[in-house]
Amino acid sequence: MIGIIITDISLLLTNQHYSHILDLILDYNPIKSIDRLEGAVWLQTFRNLSLRGNKLTQLPTYALDNALERNPNVNHIYLGDNPWKCDCRFTPGFQDLMVKYESVIPDPMNIRCAANEDPAISQQPVRIRIE
Repeated sequence: MIGIIITDISLLLTNQHYSHILDLILDYNPIKSIDRLEGAVWLQTFRNLSLRGNKLTQLPTYALDNALERNPNVNHIYLGDNPWKCDCRFTPGFQDLMVKYESVIPDPMNIRCAANEDPAISQQPVRIRIE
């Protein structure tokens, strides 16, 4: 079997055939951003989205929050094993999103800050507030 490497998920916006996909598993690809999905109708209709082990460092929390509020079908979003950026601009909103949708995000202990020079936050779970 030949593996397909996916680097971009913009086809969910541009290809009408993909608009009916309910369950999307994109684990362990080099996807760096899902920002292009902001405002996509697909975000309001999907059931399961798995983005484990990609290259995501941050995501548009306000857009994801808005979409999840409008999506009665969503079961799970997997976001673990990505190198999340932990800073004072992104992390608080991301933590709030994780708390608000804890029933939808089943892998919070695998959502960790990226390894970096600061041992206080390196590899720490994002959900735990770091003072």
